[in-house]
Amino acid sequence: MTTGKYALITAALLAGVLTAAAWEVVLPTNPTTSETTAARELKDYLTRTAGSLKIGGQEAVFEIGNTAFAKQNGIEPGKMEDET
Repeated sequence: MTTGKYALITAALLAGVLTAAAWEVVLPTNPTTSETTAARELKDYLTRTAGSLKIGGQEAVFEIGNTAFAKQNGIEPGKMEDET
């Protein structure tokens, strides 16, 4: 189970501005095949299962990979431990 600091990082790395009508997925400038696949699968899953997701009254934002947000906040996905 992911808790604390890593839960926040995990949420930040998952990608997309969530709205009831459309799902926007945020990827790095040059996404890997895995990141592109993850974004497509996340968008598909969220489109089928969720309406709108708000955290603190604002639409939730999820990002996949080493995006500008990750870089600006010192998050290095390649250095994170795998979840078990």
